[in-house]
Amino acid sequence: MHLLISKKIVVYFLMFCFLVSINNISFMNVSFPKISEVEINGLNPDERKKIEDIIYDSNFKNIFYLDKEYLKRKINSINIIEQFEIFKNYPSTLKIFIEKNRNTCANKKKWF
Repeated sequence: MHLLISKKIVVYFLMFCFLVSINNISFMNVSFPKISEVEINGLNPDERKKIEDIIYDSNFKNIFYLDKEYLKRKINSINIIEQFEIFKNYPSTLKIFIEKNRNTCANKKKWF
């Protein structure tokens, strides 16, 4: 009796492997949503362009594989930004809320 059960398990396992390998073709065509829109709030258009260039130069094609820590390091390197928040709005929008450094804004007004 024990041999009969083990043969059934082997047969079921082989059928499972066969069915999984045939139906895997449908998984090959799955595509994840790409970043289609980047919304940046709190900056003027010239400053916005710098951040958009950082995002598009990073080759983040997929919002699921977006490396927030890399973006944080890059955005922190810009001196005019005091605080910011990155928000992934699924399926394809990236929202960045930025607060400018007040000292930098005041210094710019004095020079111009």
